[in-house]
Formats: sequence, structure tokens, C-alpha cells
Amino acid sequence: MLLLTIFGASALILAAIGIYGLMAYSVEQRTQEIGIRMALGADRSRIRSLVVWHGMRLAIVGVGPRHRRGFGLTRFISSFLFGVKTWDPLVFVTVPIL
Repeated sequence: MLLLTIFGASALILAAIGIYGLMAYSVEQRTQEIGIRMALGADRSRIRSLVVWHGMRLAIVGVGPRHRRGFGLTRFISSFLFGVKTWDPLVFVTVPIL
């Protein structure tokens, strides 16, 4: 169990680093656009929400197909479960989706 915890934590850290790198690259590419928006009067909160919304769109695009595939694999997952429904949200959070 300790080994699985270490691997899970490592995967989480690598994913966080990857998302940070993607967002930093995205903001770097849009530096001129952000500067023009600020020059035209956009405040920091509006710019921040623009960047966060762009990141959330990327995350939704990445997570959406995975969850659809997970719902499609519920029969396979149900063979490994005991006492848990296949449509239980906790199952989709804890069971890695292929």
C-alpha cells in the first residue's frame, strides 16, 4: 500500500508540474494580448479569470473523453468491485481509467 501511495503521489506531482508548464507556456504566448487588454483598461481580476478559464477549457477537453471511456468500461470495472455500484462517483475518482 505504501508503494501505491508513493506512485500515486509521484503521478500527482508530475501532473501538477505538467499543468503548470502548459499554463506558463500559454500565458507566455499570449503576453502581447494580455498587455493590450491591460492597456485598454482590463483589470487584473479580469485577466486572471481569462487565463483560468482558458486552463479550465483545456482540462475539460482532456477529462471529458476519459470519463466517457470510463462509463463505457463499467461492466469491466464491476467485475472487480464488491458491494459498490458501478455508477458510484467515488469509483470513478479512485479507479484509474485506461
